[in-house]
Amino acid sequence: MNINQQLNKKYRVTAKPRKGDIDGILNGLGVSDVPMSQEVLEAYGDSHGLDVRNLSFMSSKPVKGSVLIKLMAAIVPGYNDFEGSRHPKDVVEVFGEDSKYYPAREGSVCIYVKPYRNVWLDKIESIQADEKMWDYKHGMFRFWWD
Repeated sequence: MNINQQLNKKYRVTAKPRKGDIDGILNGLGVSDVPMSQEVLEAYGDSHGLDVRNLSFMSSKPVKGSVLIKLMAAIVPGYNDFEGSRHPKDVVEVFGEDSKYYPAREGSVCIYVKPYRNVWLDKIESIQADEKMWDYKHGMFRFWWD
């Protein structure tokens, strides 16, 4: 077993939640019609009483800034230092509505951003995150909170 398989076995709960459980939670949060909501909920399912989580997750498709704000505020309202009603807004304010945003989870909360326009470095530095960097592997900015 390679190291990735060992980590996945140790940190991932692989049970798939019932569709009804997912739908009920998404309806209750008011995001059942929001793109990527099921994927993001499954990544953070342990925060909603589900027997599923994904500690190594990036959404399969990007979302617009307003969708990111709605998703993260509903599904990850608070997680250690991350504030779901504040931090995604800060990121979108710097990069703009039309950038491509990828909700993610890398142990803790993470957001990847593929900007649609140039952004000044001092604006990026103003975003409060535990880690902020250019991720060469994905060709995007990465923001991570613990």
